[in-house]
Amino acid sequence: MIRTATVNSPLGKVSVEYSPIGTFGRAFIRMNDGREGALAGVEGGFKASALVQIGRLGPGITGEITVSTDPALQTGNPAGSRPLLNPLSAPIGSGLDLGGPAGHHGTGQLVLTWSF
Repeated sequence: MIRTATVNSPLGKVSVEYSPIGTFGRAFIRMNDGREGALAGVEGGFKASALVQIGRLGPGITGEITVSTDPALQTGNPAGSRPLLNPLSAPIGSGLDLGGPAGHHGTGQLVLTWSF
């Protein structure tokens, strides 16, 4: 995580946090989700996030690319497509396909933190 220096403002202390890339991996066994039997597999991906902390409030956004062996989570996304905040994205128009692999899915969240 990269954090800027804290600056005092009329709204309180202001700082920015940015996590340009994080990775994750997990193994799973899924059952009782409408399938006939259990399904075991693996998933992995990349995460990125940005947060502005203003006083006690912190609005932010996160993005994630996930690749899964679960057929229910595989999509028609082509290799190289770019979900929001994709840490692997190449500049648009560069001709480089550095987005997620084929079948990945991207998720994003708006976040609001409150410190007390």
